Amino acid sequence: MTFVNMIAFIIILILSLSLTKGRLCEGKYSLSLGVCELCKDNNCLDCTGDSRKCKLCAGGYHVGSVGECIDCDGIPDSVQCLTCHFESFFPTCDSCFDGFRLANGKCIDCTAQSNNCKHCTADKCVTCETGSVRDDDTNKCIKCNTLIPHC
Repeated sequence: MTFVNMIAFIIILILSLSLTKGRLCEGKYSLSLGVCELCKDNNCLDCTGDSRKCKLCAGGYHVGSVGECIDCDGIPDSVQCLTCHFESFFPTCDSCFDGFRLANGKCIDCTAQSNNCKHCTADKCVTCETGSVRDDDTNKCIKCNTLIPHC
């Protein structure tokens, strides 16, 4: 590398660093040499500072030890666990998405109590999905229709 090329490289480097000072990127992006780069992990919501290291993952995922997003419930096609923590390398759910209830660190499907159930306890449906109403006698959700006037 000639002296002129080295001076040009240093000038370009200084300019690129000064142009990025104070510049911010939107949510799923990280600033790198003046360019906003998309976070490398698809489930990452914030990778500020390094596009390869996530600081905040989407619901159902937990930030791992090297900045990767790890599926909370270990079921790739079905995200049931909303938030979790890890104990001895195993995920433990702290809260569940609608339609699931928390039991011993796992999310259990509410449809065991009733179809169209949004929130449930171990033995009954508490809240039904939109378009359904709970029958107080059976604790089951009934789809709304013209025969059910209060839907």
